[in-house]
Amino acid sequence: MPPIDFWIPMRAADDLEQRGSHNFWAVARLKTGVSLEQARATMTTIAERLAREYPASNKDMGVTVLRLKGYVAGNVRPALSSCWER
Repeated sequence: MPPIDFWIPMRAADDLEQRGSHNFWAVARLKTGVSLEQARATMTTIAERLAREYPASNKDMGVTVLRLKGYVAGNVRPALSSCWER
């Protein structure tokens, strides 16, 4: 796999550095052989552990694991394909 870069803001606002700040999303690449369902299960386990360790800031928080392509493009494909139909 090629190297992965990780980008963060140069200086986040003070409130974003607090434990209870939930304003960031993560984008990751699945390791070869790992299914979306396996990634969901792993991330759910991590979220549950964080909720136990930090109940004040992570209560009622969870994770959603989905394909970036589907999230970004959504159902735009039918609309785009109709642009090229005659």
